Amino acid sequence: MPDCQGCSRAFLYLDTDNCQACQKKANLPKDSWGEVDSQGQCSGCGVIWRFLKDPLCAPCKKHQSNITTNPTAHVDPGINLLAQNIHHSAAFFERQASQSRLHQKVHSVATKSQASQNILARTAAMRKQNKGDDIMFQVVLFYWPLNLGVAKKLQANKFAMTFSSGHLATDVLKDLFRKAELAYLDIPEDRRPLLSFLTDDSSVEVSLVQGSDNQKIDDSYLLGTVGELFNQLQKSGTLSPTTENKRKLILRFTAWEKKPAIDEEANFSDADVIAVSKRRSNSAPATSPPKRKVRKIKVAIGVHSEQSGASQVSTVSPAEKLEYETFQFTCFDYELDETGRMCEIVGDELEDIEIADGWLKHAKEGLPVGGYISKGLSKYAFKGHLGGKEYAIFQGIPSWTFDTQNSTDLHDELKLLRRGEYFLEDFKKRIRHASEYQTSLIPCIEWHSESDTFIGQLVPPLKNLGCAAADQLQNMLFNTFLAAPLLDIRAKGNEEVRFVGNTDIENNKYALPAVINAFIHSALVDSAGQYLFADLQGLVYPGNFPDQTVILFDPQAHTPSFSSGHWDLGPSQIYKFVKQHICNKFCRMADLDDIRTFDQSLIAAPSAENGNEVEVEAQNGKSVHSIPRRSHPLREGWE
Repeated sequence: MPDCQGCSRAFLYLDTDNCQACQKKANLPKDSWGEVDSQGQCSGCGVIWRFLKDPLCAPCKKHQSNITTNPTAHVDPGINLLAQNIHHSAAFFERQASQSRLHQKVHSVATKSQASQNILARTAAMRKQNKGDDIMFQVVLFYWPLNLGVAKKLQANKFAMTFSSGHLATDVLKDLFRKAELAYLDIPEDRRPLLSFLTDDSSVEVSLVQGSDNQKIDDSYLLGTVGELFNQLQKSGTLSPTTENKRKLILRFTAWEKKPAIDEEANFSDADVIAVSKRRSNSAPATSPPKRKVRKIKVAIGVHSEQSGASQVSTVSPAEKLEYETFQFTCFDYELDETGRMCEIVGDELEDIEIADGWLKHAKEGLPVGGYISKGLSKYAFKGHLGGKEYAIFQGIPSWTFDTQNSTDLHDELKLLRRGEYFLEDFKKRIRHASEYQTSLIPCIEWHSESDTFIGQLVPPLKNLGCAAADQLQNMLFNTFLAAPLLDIRAKGNEEVRFVGNTDIENNKYALPAVINAFIHSALVDSAGQYLFADLQGLVYPGNFPDQTVILFDPQAHTPSFSSGHWDLGPSQIYKFVKQHICNKFCRMADLDDIRTFDQSLIAAPSAENGNEVEVEAQNGKSVHSIPRRSHPLREGWE
């Protein structure tokens, strides 16, 4: 018969340490205990029943009856009520005896053998030694200008990396060069000289910073491990006592500025494709937008590994040789200037794109072969080929949409991608503005919309559209398509991750999901309550946080005016975010105020008189500019 550990009463069928009366008293002040005692308590299970008069409640009576009449029905077959009580009492006294033994003093001889104690001592000493062997490298970036004899400091974030002393010095230097290249690419294009820290020659000078002195680190220092490098500098008397104690080396990387090799506005051949960072065009006046041409440019993202950069574009497998059908199209794109003004850009010449032949047949079979990639809720993805590069082509599913709606949806997607670029750049600027060093604490995040993503309009238009085209197994179902370079999600180590859904409010506090949450918060603030990004997903390349590269794609958003696309749930979802979002350390790194202080009056849908945007028709009739009346809240002082 078990006893309650609180009141020591014996109960026939108590299956917890404390009866319900003791559990209730534990959460009540002492002057309220009388109310608990006044209620009926079952002497079998210890549960309180407000109007109980008998010693046993109905379930316990039924349980006791089953034991008496049918002993085999009890959890312990063959034990009658008396035997059951004896069994519980024995278990109780056994527990008491065990507790008594646990409180007895134990001789030191019985704890651990001398051999095990020696092993533990050696392990602790090794851990302490290994921890002391770590060496931190902090790097600052400089460059030699073309026409000046004095090195200038790059306006890039500083960064630091820690390595164990057993790492080869040459491998450590390669990792630091890679990190330096990422920091260099974070510099805005208009303030970034042409150079690189990823090179096989000696065009990057490495020196050790000690106060106002710089000592060049040549190849003779890099023959062994970083531990040997540190000892060599220590023996030469180069290191200060503070540097020796902290085991922290400050390195200065100085690269040589290069002359521009080619005109960036020219059409490059495949052999001349160059890696450039993202450009935000501000050369689109309201009355004369530039003409867009498909440029064979790829964005240098995560150039540190084979999975990044060019390898994000899949190549056709030799085992799958595709036939293509060629279509002519006019190219459309969108650009935003520094003030957030959006300009639609129309290509001034026809271009050719090749579409995988017969992909729709495989789509209906559900097999990702023969040029068919995948299907979502509202659109197909299939392979195309343009300018020597493989593309993912997107069009609506005929049962879901029709030609004009397909065009509207795809244009909305590209507009949102371009706005995503704009607000992501603002988020990075927030991080840099608060502290340059903090930039190394977040991954390299980009949108999969850089330069080569565009909208195509078929010329001439198709005769059969939608379901009629699908019945004929046409390779193009509508006149409008969205094209983006094909990401290689299947490469080893790559991972496709959905960070947040359309209606989810995630409050992750750590690593990459927390950074994405902070970006959503930042975009809402920087858009003055007009854009809440949602359904964020992306391709994550191999690496440990924060040394990761992430390519975001296919976003959705909610706006006060339900205007971002068919997925837009309007102001209700924005209010939900403001109410439920919990700021994390990356929100604070971006110098964002607590979300609870956000001015919710900004979320109200704009009226025709005081709307946040006005539409202006360009003189040539080809472009429409969306011009915010409110100036950007963070632009002043950043450029």
